[in-house]
Amino acid sequence: MTENNIESINSLTDLHRVISGYKSARIIQTASIFRIFDYLETPVPSETIAEKAGLSHRGCELLLNALCSLNLVQKLNDTYTNTPLASRHLLSNSESRFLDAAAHSEKTFRRWTFLPESIRDGLPKRNETSKLLWEPSDTLPFIRGMHAHSRKRASEIVPMLDWKGCRRILDIAGGSGIYLIEIIKSHPEVRGVLIDRKNTLIQAKRIIREENAMDKIQMAACDIFDGELPFNTNVFDRVILSNILHIEGPEKNSALLKQIRRVLKPAGKLVIIDFILNNDGTSPQEGAIFSLNMLTATERGRSWRCSDISSWLQAAGFGIIHDFGTRSGVQIWLVDTHEEIQVSTSKHLHYNRARKDG
Repeated sequence: MTENNIESINSLTDLHRVISGYKSARIIQTASIFRIFDYLETPVPSETIAEKAGLSHRGCELLLNALCSLNLVQKLNDTYTNTPLASRHLLSNSESRFLDAAAHSEKTFRRWTFLPESIRDGLPKRNETSKLLWEPSDTLPFIRGMHAHSRKRASEIVPMLDWKGCRRILDIAGGSGIYLIEIIKSHPEVRGVLIDRKNTLIQAKRIIREENAMDKIQMAACDIFDGELPFNTNVFDRVILSNILHIEGPEKNSALLKQIRRVLKPAGKLVIIDFILNNDGTSPQEGAIFSLNMLTATERGRSWRCSDISSWLQAAGFGIIHDFGTRSGVQIWLVDTHEEIQVSTSKHLHYNRARKDG
């Protein structure tokens, strides 16, 4: 099983393992909610942790023992302390910001508990007042969680692509602006523009300031699926569209790509980073399973097939798709601004077979 595969099921043993897989995740999520690891930098008894965290002694002791079984906590003479891995990543002030990712994971878990209802109805679960049963994606924990989750991915993807000659780059609904931040680190001449919803940008501003990139990244509030992008024609050398197409359906995605084509310079390029399925919709595994995630969260979102996205690009006036394969579970396309859609015949052929499948 590779790093990015969720599970590989080939036997009855695997089936038993998979249906119990939520337990370990739930233990870590729960410990993160109560900031258990912050109290364990020095050896302490379970009674002390329970008192500091405001928990029952019984529940706290059982949780600590379970964490020991996962090798995240160690127990000696009735006292508990963090393992080196927990000390590095599971404290509130850890540089990896893993607790932000864990908080996002916990909210996703709550949505997935309603997967049977979403499968039945074809829609995300709502409460009696028709509001979604999950927090909006402009909260600080969500933005920080996505920032932490995307940092490794961005650090892998940005060096793969050629940014030479780029002066202005637009990041569409880029959340914390992590891709612009990574690009600017190696190309300080670049100036970026981040557009997203107003509340998201309030949170993103804090992160961009922490990353010392405020002087090189402008921000503009915009609902990308409602109306036109607030820019003149032929403005940007690159446009980044990361994990956006899976939010909406064909009509709005097609309209957005036409707007992107308008704001790109004649020789500009579009970077698409997303879960992109082969033409029968069943692989890669991450994309097929992520479609269910979007079912629990959106009315029209899903992972789209190569043929779907290619047809929208062609209608928008794009041309050659340079396929850079998969990194950290997502596919990377670099798309030229030409009249005719083609598949690049370069060494990046990760999806050529998938395109023929359909």
